[in-house]
Amino acid sequence: MNAVDYCEGYTDEIYTKMRDDQARTEAYRKVIEKYCEGKVVVDIGTGSLALLAIMAAKGQKKKGGKKKRLQPFDSDLKKKKAKAAKVIAMEVNKQAFVSASEVIRQNNLSEKISLYQGYSNELEWPQNEKKSDIIVHEIIGEIASCEGVYYAVEDALNRFLTDSAFGRNKVVSIPYRVQTYLTVVEFPDVEYWQSLPSKFIMPAQELKSINLWNFPFRHFLCVPPAQRLGNEGDTVANGEPLFAKWEDIAFEKPIVLCDELNDFTFEITKTEGVLSGLLTFINVFVDKENTAPELNNHPLHNNTAWPNKLILFKDKISVKKGDVVVVSAKSMLNSKQPSYQFYVQKRV
Repeated sequence: MNAVDYCEGYTDEIYTKMRDDQARTEAYRKVIEKYCEGKVVVDIGTGSLALLAIMAAKGQKKKGGKKKRLQPFDSDLKKKKAKAAKVIAMEVNKQAFVSASEVIRQNNLSEKISLYQGYSNELEWPQNEKKSDIIVHEIIGEIASCEGVYYAVEDALNRFLTDSAFGRNKVVSIPYRVQTYLTVVEFPDVEYWQSLPSKFIMPAQELKSINLWNFPFRHFLCVPPAQRLGNEGDTVANGEPLFAKWEDIAFEKPIVLCDELNDFTFEITKTEGVLSGLLTFINVFVDKENTAPELNNHPLHNNTAWPNKLILFKDKISVKKGDVVVVSAKSMLNSKQPSYQFYVQKRV
């Protein structure tokens, strides 16, 4: 599925599942509350629930500080919230646009949120609106860049933000940064597919990619041994699959374009197996001030509802312990339709 299909193929059910992903929703809520007060916010890909736009427009009750004595007719003081001044929301999916319009109306936010239909990079900034101070978005895929987030945010930084939005330590994007990691794997066996809910069936291996949850540990091909430290050789970390960092995109001006060909080397640790493809996971740094990602879908430590992406090779490769596999990966992100190339070589 390409980026255009992703954007235009989302259903209300998918948006609802995203909203109900508590870790993701709360991470965004906290950071929007922290940075969007009094600002003009642009929400790219607002979805059928206009979730992030409404978070910014409604705000949250402020916490902390000394309580002030209320003056007559000043009852609104205790209800003061950290609201954005204005939200410009954009959505290309026609069905989602219609649903978002209704949700905004039901929340009495039609004057606070202006909604526009189309790809953000094809829309002009409304002439009657002030330029934006900050971008919010959740157009991040199982490969972080696969829904076109690089191109959309780069364009928004250049065209939609006011000059005063930029500066040292200023936040111009929520989230601030995304990463994609990859490793070499086998195709999951029948036992894995039978363990899933009945609606899942074992797909043909001729597919180009599949979204998976709970990828089985036994099908990782590169799992370095556990580390041992101390005089008694105590195990301090269980052996885990080796992942290589493939994409690392910080949403600030200028965004560094990662379109060069990168090589990643994996030494096979499994006695024998069949290299069928690559498994990815993503890190999402929602708050610029945090050095660790708030969200990730690492197959062993997933704290969100994001699945992993299994990228399948046309030609499978038999491997054994000690073989070295070199994966060359290239991301071409400078359009709303990202594309990727992979080359695999086995060194015995």
